[in-house]
Amino acid sequence: MNFLQVIEQRRSINPLDATYLQPKEELIASLQSILTYTPSSFNKQTQRMVLLLEHSHQQFWDLVIYAIQRIVPVEQFERSKAKISLFRNSLGTVLFFDDTYATKALGNQFPLYQDSVETWSVEQNGMLQINVWNGLVSLGYQANLQHYTELIEEQTKEAFLIPSHWKMMGQMPFGVAKIAPNPKEYIPLVNRFLVRD
Repeated sequence: MNFLQVIEQRRSINPLDATYLQPKEELIASLQSILTYTPSSFNKQTQRMVLLLEHSHQQFWDLVIYAIQRIVPVEQFERSKAKISLFRNSLGTVLFFDDTYATKALGNQFPLYQDSVETWSVEQNGMLQINVWNGLVSLGYQANLQHYTELIEEQTKEAFLIPSHWKMMGQMPFGVAKIAPNPKEYIPLVNRFLVRD
């Protein structure tokens, strides 16, 4: 698959199967390379990742289910649990973080840009997320991006020994697609893309 084919095939898909398409070590090495080479402001590399596989992956989504159970009405819980169980049944989850110490240090190092470093941390984490997503597609997987951060950030850090100064930015369950994606409509490029010579 070439680069444009990867971008075209990247979709938000559920359900996902818990099947490895290559040795686990190859998957880990690919994700490590993506983290290494994703750009960041002034090359400060404030992005952080935690890869959850097997028991840890399932444990994470159990934390989400428990957190949801505490806040949703009883009559809505089973529907929420069924949705989260789709994520739990996938192969793994990538957790995305920003190292707030490193981000703050960047602002201190460059006072002129102090007001911009938080925006940059979000942007460079977004670059990491799309690079990981496209990287997973290139390996034969599909994924989706979730944001249960407010519900489970502290419990996640405690359960998986994650530094307290890492700020959670998103969760990406991934696996082998069990279904084909629905057709997607695109706004005509004439309304979105300008060329000026």
